Amino acid sequence: MTALIYDLVYTVPLCIAVTLLFPGYVGQEGILLPAAAVIIEIICVVFLHLKARGRALLFGMLAIPAAVMYLLRDDKTQDVLVWAAKILLVCVICLLVQKAVSYDIKIRSAYTLICLAALITFMITKYDVAPFAFSCIFFVIIANVTEMIQAGWKKEGDTDRKRHVVYMFPFLAALFIPVMMADIPQKPYDWRFVRIIITDIRDGIESAVQTLAPWKSWDNGDCMGFSEQANIGGSLTGYPYKAITVSTGGEDDRRIYLAGKSFDTFSGRAWDKKDTSDTDERSYDLLESVAAVMRRDPENVYDHLQCIRMRVKYEGVRTRYAFIPPKSSPETTADLRQKGGDLMLSHGRTADYFVYHYRINRTSDLVTSIMKEEEPIDRKAFALALQQTSDIIKTEHTFDGYQDYRKMIYDRYLPQTELSERASSYMDEVLSGAGSDYEKLVRIEDMLSGLRYTETPGDLPETVQSPADFTDHLLFEKKEGYCSYFATAFVILARSCGIPARYVQGYSTLTESRDYEVLSDRAHAWPEAYLDGVGWVIFEPTPGFYSPSGWEASKSKDSAFDAPVPYIYEEHETGEGNDAKTQAEENRGNNHAGPVIALSVFAFLLIFAICDRIYRRYRYMHLNDREKILDIGRKNMKILRIADLKIRDGETLSEFAQRCRQLIPGEYLDFMRSYEEALYAPPRLYEDEVSDMEKQRKELLLFVICKRARHLV
Repeated sequence: MTALIYDLVYTVPLCIAVTLLFPGYVGQEGILLPAAAVIIEIICVVFLHLKARGRALLFGMLAIPAAVMYLLRDDKTQDVLVWAAKILLVCVICLLVQKAVSYDIKIRSAYTLICLAALITFMITKYDVAPFAFSCIFFVIIANVTEMIQAGWKKEGDTDRKRHVVYMFPFLAALFIPVMMADIPQKPYDWRFVRIIITDIRDGIESAVQTLAPWKSWDNGDCMGFSEQANIGGSLTGYPYKAITVSTGGEDDRRIYLAGKSFDTFSGRAWDKKDTSDTDERSYDLLESVAAVMRRDPENVYDHLQCIRMRVKYEGVRTRYAFIPPKSSPETTADLRQKGGDLMLSHGRTADYFVYHYRINRTSDLVTSIMKEEEPIDRKAFALALQQTSDIIKTEHTFDGYQDYRKMIYDRYLPQTELSERASSYMDEVLSGAGSDYEKLVRIEDMLSGLRYTETPGDLPETVQSPADFTDHLLFEKKEGYCSYFATAFVILARSCGIPARYVQGYSTLTESRDYEVLSDRAHAWPEAYLDGVGWVIFEPTPGFYSPSGWEASKSKDSAFDAPVPYIYEEHETGEGNDAKTQAEENRGNNHAGPVIALSVFAFLLIFAICDRIYRRYRYMHLNDREKILDIGRKNMKILRIADLKIRDGETLSEFAQRCRQLIPGEYLDFMRSYEEALYAPPRLYEDEVSDMEKQRKELLLFVICKRARHLV
């Protein structure tokens, strides 16, 4: 019993903590989850401590109902069985961990440190831990520390370490209850200063590594993949790995752009980022685009804009930047912060987050018309956009803030940019007849996409030291390159036309499904140009990469723009006939399951009792006379325990028999002499005594039962 309670002290809290920490694996939440975990863990521990006969009986009592439920299963029953099987797996693992930990006190010390490190990690990372799970881990730590302390004490008499832990269990429970009753704050402690220090150290190390080993940057000449630096030149080689996974509600998305980091300053050989403001530039950009469409076609805005919920999960990529599609807003800003128009992770370099993405129908005639007109957004249109996006954009924005944002765009992304005379003359020819800024940008896009794409353009000549030098080198000398070349040239040429533009690095891939993987070699660079009254617009000058993003209006008229955002995964609907049939089958299964389980358990118990009786009789008949005497004696001692007569410590069988005669007639206790001789005396023949003892056992059993019955009456 001591060993049983000892295992329960450790395994039950551990099992509760694990199931509450990973409810998604088990598939159930609420009080039912820990309650089921406790029951199943107790059954597992009891099963471990039973003898062979008890284990077989318990296994049959549980396995037969489970088998019957499986054979008569419906969808609901199958879900219950799978759920119970998952909890059983967790319970078995917890029990194995406890057995491994109890093997040596040093292993228990390491186990305690792991539990303590887990609690500290939960606090630092703000992991959503149920208070009860936290308390259970704390209880395991306290129990381990208590056992380790008392293991070092010098003891006399009873030195059983497990018994000491069991005796201290009430005091451990007394410590556990106040922890559970403590007022736990809704928000975990903010370890911001620690994260800032760690982030600065980490960024400094990475910056030094990238400076000393620039070949590790995808845009710097050796390996394709996302980089926080943007150096131009060199050749690319690909060793693709799974960078991120994306799930989206868009049905007809073709090319997906996920912006990581944007750049505003180009030296001629590399891009840099000077903008470090915390202005929510992405929300203002989204509001501007929504306002532009709302102002022109408020009745059919969903023909031109669609709101999609997208999930981005980091796999192999490690960066502090969040990958966000254009015209988007994160579902929650708890783990994200603004910096220079980009979103950055507040802690860690792995992420799993949702964003609301507003797709623009680039094939819509109205959208093309809006881009050509470039009419500034007025206060009324801005207010209407705020109203339409109130469920998506969580932060506050004002029209005056939007005006400041527009001014910042022109100040930061439209520096004085000059081209060489040769490039200026060439661009005059390319842009001849282009009226609007949008038409100029399309001309630049078409011109650059007519060049040649290559991943091995080689290093930039030393003569390239300015934006004008780079443009001349690409247009008139090299005439080939990869995405960084064309995106850079586009930004330079757009700025030379008086249009704000920026260089962006992230991922871009073609897809026709809702769930897809983005490999590291899908890292891409592209330009974005700012059109007044429209916002930032993506262009694709890289040869072979252009793919229009749009849809037919009829596909989107089933849901209004301000309707709830579609889920990533859709449920399949069934007809009424199928529903009725399925329900009838479930009802039949449920009606038969109860009686069949009861009959099956009863049949198992009956068969088990018969088989056990046959086995015991067979085993008894093959014993010699002395072994039969010992077997009958042990059974008679059990009968006496039913009458509350137990042999005391240091008491001989003769003394015990003398004490029993005060309550039980002596003729029922004559077996004591033969039993004692069989235990301690040299072997002899007991042929005549076996039958007498068998008769005495039956008489003793009848006497004790009658005495018990009279006592109860």
